[in-house]
Amino acid sequence: ISIWRTSYNRKKGTSRLHITLLVPLGKGLFNRIDEVHLEKGYEREVVERLLREAGFERVYAFEHLSFRPPSPTTLRITYMAK
Repeated sequence: ISIWRTSYNRKKGTSRLHITLLVPLGKGLFNRIDEVHLEKGYEREVVERLLREAGFERVYAFEHLSFRPPSPTTLRITYMAK
C-alpha cells in the first residue's frame, strides 16, 4: 500500500512529495515507511547547456522510462550524456 501527498511551491518552483508505504510483514502486520522527496524542475535548454558546460559532448534526451524523444507535452525527461 502506498499513500502519496503532494504540494507545490509556485514561488520556489518545487514540489514536495510525502510518501507513506505500508509493507506487509504477514499475520496482519505491516511495516510503515515514511519518505519525503523534494523535486525541482528545470527547462530542457538549461539542463542541456549545463551538461555541455560541464564537458559532456553528446547529450541525449528521452521521455522518462522510454527512448522516445520528448514532445511538448512531456512531463519528465531522462538525460544521457557522454
